Amino acid sequence: MNRPDIQTPRPRSRRREEAGSAPAAGNGWPSVKLDEVCVDSTGTRDPGAEPDKTFRYVDISSVDNRAKRITEAKTLPGKAAPSRARQIIRTNDVLVATTRPNLNAVARVPSELDGEICSTGFCVLRPTSQVDSEYLFMFVQSDAFARGLADLVKGALYPAVSDKQVRGRPIPLPPLAEQRRIAERLREQMAEVARARAAVRAQLAAAQALPAAVLRAHFTTPAALRWPRRRLDEVANVVNGYGFAERLQGHTGLAFPFIKVSDMNAEGAELVVSRAANTVDFAMLKELGARTYPAGTVIFPKVGGALLTNKKRVLGFEATFDNNVMGVVPREVDGGWLLRWVQTIDLRTLANTQALPSIRQSDVAALEIPLPPLPEQRALATRLTAELSAATTLRAALEARLAEIERLPAALLRTAFTPAP
Repeated sequence: MNRPDIQTPRPRSRRREEAGSAPAAGNGWPSVKLDEVCVDSTGTRDPGAEPDKTFRYVDISSVDNRAKRITEAKTLPGKAAPSRARQIIRTNDVLVATTRPNLNAVARVPSELDGEICSTGFCVLRPTSQVDSEYLFMFVQSDAFARGLADLVKGALYPAVSDKQVRGRPIPLPPLAEQRRIAERLREQMAEVARARAAVRAQLAAAQALPAAVLRAHFTTPAALRWPRRRLDEVANVVNGYGFAERLQGHTGLAFPFIKVSDMNAEGAELVVSRAANTVDFAMLKELGARTYPAGTVIFPKVGGALLTNKKRVLGFEATFDNNVMGVVPREVDGGWLLRWVQTIDLRTLANTQALPSIRQSDVAALEIPLPPLPEQRALATRLTAELSAATTLRAALEARLAEIERLPAALLRTAFTPAP
């Protein structure tokens, strides 16, 4: 994606020199303040003065700042319209949000909203004949413009900028024909980015579904359906965790990790939990009435919203865990096979329907696990690990690719509006 072609602009006129334009940038473009190329007044309308009239208005919730567009204007009678919804907007006006956390959210007004109103939380930039509307719209999306506004509110308790401050920001101003060429090229490039983003997102969605498909395929083959099945508690111990008194928490470096659900969410614990924020010793275990479980124990949340996330992990060390966690300790089953089978279970189907969902130990113990011969369990578990590892690698590569694509719009705008050396 190349920088838009830039042709040498015509020399600045004496009139522009007298208007106080900033010195030309390195590419020969003059730099002017936005209020030099945008209409100063957009006009206002008071919805409260027309209580029975229906208005369509735009506030910050109407703007999708990722897509840089107005997604849905609200429709309300004047008597219900917020007092901040009063600026009249016109087709191709550029809206710039002026308060955090949405500072510099931007959108351009489509023709169907011509003559409607927007919140006073926007600065409305209405281009004159000196600036192309799309060029202006592209510029206010650039890093340089965003940083300029952010610098104005550094350290502010309630960050906000005024219309005057927005209109005082500089904009490079090549000839109108050049503006249109730049805007057209950027529009083409942004469309390419959007297509690439959509393609990679589709691939990523497929990659995210791949582990479940891999597991499902192995456990639903004709051969798998013929495997004998046994109750889980016949081949493994289904165990609950223990209450963890607050006064015993916060210790590190003791003999045994004490796993909480939060440890299952830590970076690097996507499958194997190999560190914990809390540890305990023998005396603490005795006081808690707790015991430890060996490495290879499969654990998952059993209470509240956490269980609905369907997280399953395996202990990477001897440890204990709290009473929001349930564990399955392999006894007469291969640990790898047990883990992969547990990963096929939707924990939500085991939860009760109370306000605080939970899973009963007895319901897990009664589940039936397919059991091919032990050597076959080990071989299949090894194969599944390799296939799931490949799926994880693919997903990581697609996530990295998507991150690159998400950075492209800012890079294209930076290139387009940065003076050439």
